[in-house]
Amino acid sequence: MNLFRRPVHLSTALALIFAALTIPALIAILVVAHWRNSVAINRILYSAIHQERRDTERLVDDLVRPVVTTLALLAEYAADDPSFFSEQAGVSTLFRGLDNLQQIQSLQVSYKDGHYRSITRVGDASFNDGSKIPPEAKWVLTTEFDPTVEVEPRTAERSFISKWPSVLRTEQVSLAIAPRSLPIYNKAEELNRESFAPPWFNPDTGEVVVSIGYPIRHNGVFKGIIGADITFAELSRFLHDNRVSERNSTLIIGSAGSVVALSDYGRDPQTLPTPRKLQYLDEVLSPSIRTAISQGKTPTQNILTRVEQTEHGEASVLFFDIESTYDLGLRALIVTPVDDFVGPLKQTNHIIILFISALILLDWILIRRLSHTLSRGIESISRDCATLQALEFKEGKPHRSFIEEVAQVQRGVALLRNALGSFSRFVPMGVVRQLVDSGQPLTLGVETKQLTILFCDLEDFTSHAEKLPPDQLLEQISAYFSMVTEAVAQEQGTVDKFIGDAVMAFWGAPIELEDLALSACKSAIRIVRGMDRLNKNWIEQGKPALGIRIGVNTAEVLVGNIGSHDRLSYTAIGDGVNIASRLQCVNKQFGSCICISDSVYAAVSSDVVVKPLGDVTVKGRSSKFPIYELLEIRGAGDPDPVAYN
Repeated sequence: MNLFRRPVHLSTALALIFAALTIPALIAILVVAHWRNSVAINRILYSAIHQERRDTERLVDDLVRPVVTTLALLAEYAADDPSFFSEQAGVSTLFRGLDNLQQIQSLQVSYKDGHYRSITRVGDASFNDGSKIPPEAKWVLTTEFDPTVEVEPRTAERSFISKWPSVLRTEQVSLAIAPRSLPIYNKAEELNRESFAPPWFNPDTGEVVVSIGYPIRHNGVFKGIIGADITFAELSRFLHDNRVSERNSTLIIGSAGSVVALSDYGRDPQTLPTPRKLQYLDEVLSPSIRTAISQGKTPTQNILTRVEQTEHGEASVLFFDIESTYDLGLRALIVTPVDDFVGPLKQTNHIIILFISALILLDWILIRRLSHTLSRGIESISRDCATLQALEFKEGKPHRSFIEEVAQVQRGVALLRNALGSFSRFVPMGVVRQLVDSGQPLTLGVETKQLTILFCDLEDFTSHAEKLPPDQLLEQISAYFSMVTEAVAQEQGTVDKFIGDAVMAFWGAPIELEDLALSACKSAIRIVRGMDRLNKNWIEQGKPALGIRIGVNTAEVLVGNIGSHDRLSYTAIGDGVNIASRLQCVNKQFGSCICISDSVYAAVSSDVVVKPLGDVTVKGRSSKFPIYELLEIRGAGDPDPVAYN
């Protein structure tokens, strides 16, 4: 049915259609965008939480792995030399190990015979025995005096150190706990590999730590352990730095619900709070989260992401066993407020509403310009067709129309420009112009014409190609081809083809020339001097120079479209072409650069300076004929006087 009983202007019709379609479409976009954003946010939330699960497991591995590796290395030292850690070199080794691992609080070596040494990072620690730590102290070295004395508690020497190995103060203290009575000692001895003790409260430092032990064996006999303590504070700092959102909380939990690390305690690394007792889940979780956990699955199974109501609104709760390279027996709890993800969604929706409202207001302004834009598109097509007819392929600033039919024509013209421009790179411009002017397709056919043919080739190109990297070879050969093509074009010649590193060009077709032999000679001079400039630049850049040989001959040959009905090539063939190719090769015999035939010399003798090379025969010819080396063009006819002078 015709909606318009009377013809209307295109701008009016487009305005009505645009108004009828745009506003409902914009409203639909708003609805769909809101729905899609909601789906996307839920997916992002799910993905982010489970990515944090993987990151948490990786984080635990990244914290523990270098510690275990260091302990294994130190255990090898002790296994090779049981007295190693009783000497100053061994103590220095312990210090370097502790200094390189920021996640551990202390390193200790505890021998079965009672010898004990440990180095502790001071930090915010305070000793259980009330010992006053010097303000400038950074390290504490503890050494058990005489393990053979059966006295409890055992006496040890404690040294405070500011800069290794400078000792600030030394004092005698009593060890609150015998090192060999700690669970990690017995576990490492029993398992005979790296072992992990449940979180425990170290009374010497007043911090909760997770202990790692590695057995020392000498000739297969257990001698003691190398141990390390990872602190609650360092783990909390790591968890805080890897949160998925600002209000996200992550806990790492040991056996019996003891808290190993909590991201909330790492919010300010400079004033990191340190718990002074072993904490449990009930002490740090809100009632709603405790309820969510208690209603979840058994402690040995993962609780998938679920949404619970908390003091921060809805929160995603994920409770899972940590799958680590090491058997740590740890679990993790991740609590993330959903608003941390939905908040950006709400803000995005507000922006969409404002944006679409602005679009509706701008519709009428755009409609007024619609007809003008349409006419500009048609005008640009007309201009493009005129430039194509003149064989000018540079595309001006396009005015793309939003009308499909006009835009389709513009695309067609653009494709035609690209195709015709590409075609002109393979076919001489004169042939292209004849094709455009005649409006007839190209057909097979040749004619006999007097042409001057030039062959240009690089010296020893094969050996250069073997030595040069492909990218450098491509850069140099491309510069060479560009220079030769420009030199031929400057003398109105036609580049026929590229044959490997050789170039074939001719004068006299399809453009008629009077002095075709002289034009070819001038082009040869341009090529030689252009190659000199290229070689100068290459040598300055540390690249190898390339030599060049040129052969020029004038003769009657066949020129035209040669090939099949499906594929044509505009080229020249005949004995005269072969002679030009052979003359290029003759240069190698005489050490010359530009070799011209007697037919060329006869045509340009008064305009050039040459050096006779003698009479030669070339492959395919039985009779001898004189050849000459072209040296320069006489007087004002020199084609490149700046380079020449």
